[in-house]
This record gives sequence, structure tokens and C-alpha cells, in this order.
Amino acid sequence: MDVKEFNEDNMVDLFDLEEERTKEIVPVVNEGFKKCFLEDLHFVLFIDESFKIPGESEVLLIDDERNIVGKHLSNSEDIEKYCDESLYEFLSDDFVLFKKKLKGNAPFLNGEYFVLPGGEYNDLLQFREISKAYISEPSTNSDSYIKKHYKFNLDSNISTAIISFSFKK
Repeated sequence: MDVKEFNEDNMVDLFDLEEERTKEIVPVVNEGFKKCFLEDLHFVLFIDESFKIPGESEVLLIDDERNIVGKHLSNSEDIEKYCDESLYEFLSDDFVLFKKKLKGNAPFLNGEYFVLPGGEYNDLLQFREISKAYISEPSTNSDSYIKKHYKFNLDSNISTAIISFSFKK
């Protein structure tokens, strides 16, 4: 693992990349990145699969009424919970759809979109000077941008996360 400071220009570049993803056939909305973008100081973490992003899930599928209709499962215990084929369908090895919550018979036809929720990073709040802290996983395009910027191998098992925080005034 590694940590690098990320400047405002880099954050603006990522903001543009994340906004492009909202215009895709199945949009990807990075709510966590939007929270990070508003804070004062930004760092990039280079992490492996042992690092767990706080919060419910790294990726959610949301319908047009903001109901969760699918989510990424981060470990084998979670995967085992969703083996009832009458209730759940796997979109991939680690992404499950909740059949009863889907409108119609197929996903992606009724306004669904992916959300990267991110979350508060409470580990940093133990420092008196810090007022807010967030962590977010970038979308795949932003992850590639970060790896190229810091000359990391794009094909490695390393992924990235952004931690941003603000100081008390």
C-alpha cells in the first residue's frame, strides 16, 4: 500500500472523468467522490483487496426511486447469503440483483444506475483539527487516470481510493 497527496488540478480532472460516467447508457454516479471533492485536502491510497472501504457497499445499483436493486458483495460470506435463485440473480461473480425490487423482468431498462456511495472516514476524526473526512473509490476511468499519473501498473491487483478531509476553522 502507498499514499500520495492529490492536488486540486488532479481532483478537477477526476471530477470531469466522473461526470462523463453519468452520461453512459447505464450511468455511474460517484456520490462518494462528490463528497471528497468538496473537502480541503486530498490523498490517494493505493490498496489491495484486504483494505475495506467503510460503508454498505462499494457499488450499488439504484432504481429511479433510489431503491437499492443490486449491490457488489465483498466476501464469500455475503455471496452465500444470496444463493436463493427465486429472490436473487447474480450479474457477475460478486454482484447480486434483488429480483423482487426490480421493475419488470430485466435490469437496466427502467432507469437504473450504478452508485459508488463512498462514506465517512471516521478514523481521521480522532484528530482534533479535522472536522470532516470522506473516502471514495473512483470509477474505473478515474482509477486508470490515477495509476497512470503515479506510474502504477494498470494491470496490477492494486486499486485506488481517495481520502479527503477538512480542518476545523
